[in-house]
Amino acid sequence: MHLRATPLGVRSRCAYRRHFMNLDILGLIVGVLAFLPITSVVAASTTSNVSWSTPVIFDTNGEGVALVSCANANFCMTADRDGSVSEFNGSTWSSPSPISGITFPLFDAPSAISCSSPSSCILADSSGRVFDFDGTGWSGPQNIGIGSIENISCVSPTFCMAIGFTTWSTFDGISWSIPASLPEFGRLSCTSRTFCVIVNSNSSSVFNGTGWHSVSGLDFFPITSSMGISVGLPLLSCTSSNYCMAIGTNGIILPGTWPNFGYSINMTYLDFMATFNGYSWTAATLIDDSNQFTQLTCASNVFCLASTASGTVEQFSGISWSPPAPIFQYGKFQTEGLLCPSTTFCMSVGTGYSNSGYPNSYAITLQTNANGPSISSITPTIVTNNTQGPFTITGSNFTGATAVYFGDTPASSFTVNSDTSITAYGSPSNSSLGRTAVSVMTPQGTSEVTDSSVLTIAPGAGPGYYMLGSDGEVYNFGSALFYGDGVNLGSATSMAVIPSGTGYWITNAIGYVDALGTAQAYYPSANPTSFVVSIVSTPDGKGYWLATSAGQVITAGDAQDYGSPNQSNLNLRAPIVNMAATPDGKGYWLLGSDGGVFSYGDANFYGSTGNIKLDKPAIAMTPTLDGKGYWFVASDGGIFAYGDAHFYGSMGNTSLASPVVGMSVTSDGLGYWLAGADGGVFSFGDASYVGSLPASGIIPQAPIDGFAADG
Repeated sequence: MHLRATPLGVRSRCAYRRHFMNLDILGLIVGVLAFLPITSVVAASTTSNVSWSTPVIFDTNGEGVALVSCANANFCMTADRDGSVSEFNGSTWSSPSPISGITFPLFDAPSAISCSSPSSCILADSSGRVFDFDGTGWSGPQNIGIGSIENISCVSPTFCMAIGFTTWSTFDGISWSIPASLPEFGRLSCTSRTFCVIVNSNSSSVFNGTGWHSVSGLDFFPITSSMGISVGLPLLSCTSSNYCMAIGTNGIILPGTWPNFGYSINMTYLDFMATFNGYSWTAATLIDDSNQFTQLTCASNVFCLASTASGTVEQFSGISWSPPAPIFQYGKFQTEGLLCPSTTFCMSVGTGYSNSGYPNSYAITLQTNANGPSISSITPTIVTNNTQGPFTITGSNFTGATAVYFGDTPASSFTVNSDTSITAYGSPSNSSLGRTAVSVMTPQGTSEVTDSSVLTIAPGAGPGYYMLGSDGEVYNFGSALFYGDGVNLGSATSMAVIPSGTGYWITNAIGYVDALGTAQAYYPSANPTSFVVSIVSTPDGKGYWLATSAGQVITAGDAQDYGSPNQSNLNLRAPIVNMAATPDGKGYWLLGSDGGVFSYGDANFYGSTGNIKLDKPAIAMTPTLDGKGYWFVASDGGIFAYGDAHFYGSMGNTSLASPVVGMSVTSDGLGYWLAGADGGVFSFGDASYVGSLPASGIIPQAPIDGFAADG
């Protein structure tokens, strides 16, 4: 079974801290700050290689910068509360100037800005008007008919999406589309003209280029206390169609502090994180119990920043969150806007508090510690959960290194070979999700976590296998690594391990698929018209097939369609229960519960029991390694071997505590395992028994529905 580890991104704390939200206004300072990324501290607080620069005043007009958008490190645009804009060219800011001489009314202040390039920005206001920037000047206003514009996301000069409370519209570079009904109100983020996401506190929808569809599984309000409230909309940032992060904040009003107007609120904030792989959301996990996050931006799946109401920033490395670090050293700071167009440049605008009473806007310069350590590569990059080293870490500024960490575990030993090379020993297997970040610490700082410093953990030597409960629960045995459970699937039916063994897909009866570990998310080619019963990986792990009980085959990724009973309008005598692919992925078999076998592509037919009445229904099949034969098993444990498949034994004449639900072949093809609905495992041939649920004293909360070897 798997051992529950601290979830990805969760930083444990021993107790809640109290926050006080005071309504007294002390005065305003508006700041604009930029930086190279703050290092994610894995084990302890240390000096990072880079930091926020010193703010420099560039605007004293008294209105306060409220919005920011950056196309790159050499172009940013801000807007203040009266509609004046300022432009950043990579080193200096222009003086704020009103757009086309228009003064924004008090209740029509700028509400959103998005720049996709230095020659294309859209600014919106709360009355539904938009203004266009073409690199030289602004045009507009134009009312696009969706009421108050709450969010705009532009991915190119020819695609922007704007949403209001109930409607949405898109821009093609020339005109805005006719407003259409919005599935829900929420936070918006787009990465292409065919991928946009909206999130609310307990729901989410995805835009595919033509319309919206809802995605289940997102819930940022797990608190049931009558004193718990959802604090605003969740924050959202998407970097691709395979990665989005959302952060939702819950507020717990402490007993006896519910205020009358004008009084302070004594409140504890709980921040929850969830990530989206393009198809499903992970479960919301607690990442902070003392700060209220107000802004979120991600430049990649290993680099996100979140700012807090108390003026600090925390960085997500893809593995963990750094401790909060202040970005403003001259008093309190409230971030109003935060954006990272890349992992090497970010911009923040916000409001600080001083006794001046009037806002001042700040420009910035970058501050970098050129002597800090940096990792450019690690050898090996893919390791097993038993690997102890040696690991060769290549980079720069390693002289004087004081520590090397695998995640939050220090290396057992390390040697600094030179300023550019370290040899380290230790176990990277402390990550529950198959990845571990490596970091080097010196007196000058801690290396930044990047893709080059992350190890992928593959299964170790020896056999291993997984069991899948119908509730999405995954149980791993032997060398099989746990990469997560299926989240909020319900009626989980099947799982497929990718060939590298570093991840898997889980599907449920209606075709929702969770991609876990390094398994990638892919959009299926069609919606299922009946229950999904099986998911099968392609040979390269870059796609999968789904099979339904009615004989429909659905492709995703690089999986090809070679036909199906559904396409042939074949009248099935029994429902399809399982599917298996040929070794080259150019064909597949479908198994009916009556033992009928249907072959497509280069899959050859070697026999079936379609004309024989079985004592119990067939339930699962697996091919031989060369694809010139196959086995299938009935729920009573009876084995049927065809082609070059050898019979190694069965449970057909044995009284079972629960029916057999799954089958998998060993890596050399000289044996197989059977799994029961109670989690029991039966080994035949050279298949090694490495554990079961009954032997571990575990009673699954839901029956086992799926079984798979570890790749």
